[in-house]
Amino acid sequence: MKKEAKTSAKQQALLPTTLSRPGPKHSQFNQELCRALVSADIPLNKLNNKELVSFLEKYTDQKVPSESTLRKIYVPDLYNETLDRLREKVGDNSIWVSLDETTDVDARCVANFVFDILGPEEERDKSYLLNLKVLDKVNHSTMATFFTDSLG
Repeated sequence: MKKEAKTSAKQQALLPTTLSRPGPKHSQFNQELCRALVSADIPLNKLNNKELVSFLEKYTDQKVPSESTLRKIYVPDLYNETLDRLREKVGDNSIWVSLDETTDVDARCVANFVFDILGPEEERDKSYLLNLKVLDKVNHSTMATFFTDSLG
């Protein structure tokens, strides 16, 4: 009986702390810094450079977040914003899809899902890589699963 109560108490203590733990506060500076770095194709690990961080902190009077903070907290938000913009852009338009599989230099099977919007020439944009995944093996079944998961 005591053991059951002890286990129950442990579970009750863990569950509320996990559920009620507040998430990280989103800083507008961090969000805009992340957006600027990503849109300029500047790797986030450049924030590990002490000279760059010192320069940014000196002239912005802001604490520069770590690369890890941006990657874990802000990049997923940017990713979701980008997907939302793409969904809006596609709307009811037709699209073309290309599934490609290749083997990289380490002999891993890599599948790619690329798409573009069909329409008049002036409305066509560029192709988008929607998903890339390393697969254990490549066959009709794994590619079909990759396709449906990518649309998900």
